[in-house]
Amino acid sequence: MTVDESWTVTWSEKVTTPEGAIALIRPGRRILIGSGAAEPVALVEALVSHGMHLADNEIVHLLTLGPAPYVATEFAARFRHSAFFIGANVRQAVQEGRADFIPVFLSEIPELILNRRVRIAVALIQTSPPDVHGYVSLGVSVDVVRAAVDSAELVLAEVNPRMPRTHGDSFLHVSRIHRLVPVDRPLLELATAPPGQVEVAIGHHVASLVAKQRPDGSWPYGEHPRLQWVDGYHTAYILVSLARWADATGDRAAEAALRRGLGYYIANLFDPGGIPRATATSVYPIDVHAASSAIWALSQLDDRSPAARPLADSVLAWTLANLRRRDGRFAFQRHRRYRNSTSYIRWNDAHMLLALSSVARARSMHANH
Repeated sequence: MTVDESWTVTWSEKVTTPEGAIALIRPGRRILIGSGAAEPVALVEALVSHGMHLADNEIVHLLTLGPAPYVATEFAARFRHSAFFIGANVRQAVQEGRADFIPVFLSEIPELILNRRVRIAVALIQTSPPDVHGYVSLGVSVDVVRAAVDSAELVLAEVNPRMPRTHGDSFLHVSRIHRLVPVDRPLLELATAPPGQVEVAIGHHVASLVAKQRPDGSWPYGEHPRLQWVDGYHTAYILVSLARWADATGDRAAEAALRRGLGYYIANLFDPGGIPRATATSVYPIDVHAASSAIWALSQLDDRSPAARPLADSVLAWTLANLRRRDGRFAFQRHRRYRNSTSYIRWNDAHMLLALSSVARARSMHANH
């Protein structure tokens, strides 16, 4: 196959310094800066240090991990930032009214850019070096940058050999880029603080919890020989706690314990029709807290099991039919032959409100996706 290398001539003609690239930007234009770890730092620095000819330029972007010198008060006549996402580097400026926030769903931003509702005149981006065909990759920042480079009048790119080539809708031919600025620097990273005393203590508790899980995936109510039963609501608390820890830390042992526990929970603590059992070995009394904790937990764990969300809906339907009182509050317990309709604000109603809000939030997120 013959490779068209004519792009190499175009490439050499477009290579410049950060200052030379910034000189092409005209006053009054909206400028988009690449997102996250792909913020083109050299171009951003040159925008401020060598953009004395600029005035009334609006700067937009998502979260960026590098500096945001354009929000400083001394540059107010040259730049005004409008944030799609308020990051730490622009938060104070937004709070003080020196920058603005655009309230919008992140998923809608590309379409707003492409249909010119948010017109991007200049895109400052960072890319990988080109392949033999002249295509660079947007690397770790495709998000709204893809729409920006497809619609911008002027595309200025830092070309960094440390930027990985990512596949998908991430490629851009050098003919679409107006100036290329070679750089060689590590990608930006989000700094993380070392774990403090609280995090270390939580980690020790989680490790203990994982170690005490039974082979069948369950946890007993307590360690005393007389406290060896397994109930639903304490199991639900454990499962959600493990999920939050695993999501925050990537702890594989906690994730494995969570999935074993969730399997046991679904298989052993519910009867057909969404009835939440009192314990793994007895149905009654069916406590409103077992129902509310099940709805609350399962609504948050549908990414761990396809059975979680349908079961949450079934438990909700059973609870509304069997434990809701005529005044809208919730009964305490359902026994085999009668219902204890005493309603406690904390034990019954508060936890059912939490459960109902969890269902509503889960359904809203599912509809948006």
